Amino acid sequence: MATSQKPAIIIVHGAWHRPVHYLGLVNALKARGYEVNVPALATAGWQPSVSNASIVDDAAVIQKALGQYTAIGREVILICHSYGGIPSTMAAVGNTISDRLAAGHGGGIKGVIYIAAFAVPARGMSLVNIAGMASLNEHPDWWSHKGPLAFLEPDACGRLYSGIGEDVSRICMDSTVPHSLAAFVDPCTNSGQEIAAPQVFIGCRDDLIMPFEGQKAMAAAVGARFIDIDSGHSPFLENERISDVVGIVEEIA
Repeated sequence: MATSQKPAIIIVHGAWHRPVHYLGLVNALKARGYEVNVPALATAGWQPSVSNASIVDDAAVIQKALGQYTAIGREVILICHSYGGIPSTMAAVGNTISDRLAAGHGGGIKGVIYIAAFAVPARGMSLVNIAGMASLNEHPDWWSHKGPLAFLEPDACGRLYSGIGEDVSRICMDSTVPHSLAAFVDPCTNSGQEIAAPQVFIGCRDDLIMPFEGQKAMAAAVGARFIDIDSGHSPFLENERISDVVGIVEEIA
């Protein structure tokens, strides 16, 4: 890879979300000369296959996106939000620059950025485990489930998009989709400690979804550098906070 070429960026979206939610961050990164890919995860959407989708399927989606770049020796920065941290961990282990170099290949993941994301402290943990729930029956009241799918309740809007204007929040909420329930209990076969690349955790002080202290604990558990910002759970919807994220990308790149 030419030294002047910037790494590609892959953004892994959170549960119930779609790539369109991250358009502001995508555009800001593209304006800085980055190639950006936001693959649609298998566990979110209206298509029938979502009912049976797992984090293994999501990891495969991420690995496919990675492969488009690593096959030609490109370096990649992986940005993951919320639930996206779990399949990103599965996909990242074995695909970093040092991992690939050891196998005689070029390219690979140069760094991982968690945005209020689930960093996996140990192998075998699921989202339910990391969130401190004994079972799905202890899930918070801003989401519910029916059959194999999880759905957001109206109250989720103010939690997911706290600090965001009402019009933007409503548009974002209207763009959410059902999510596979199995993905919340599927064990992750890798841990964040196994990712052989620099990791940065962007902690959101005003997050109403993920407690701030929990964010700090996860970052410490996987050895990620912790940077806190004054934001709710979705800083990629705030122009000032988008600038913060882009600045961190520039540091790693």
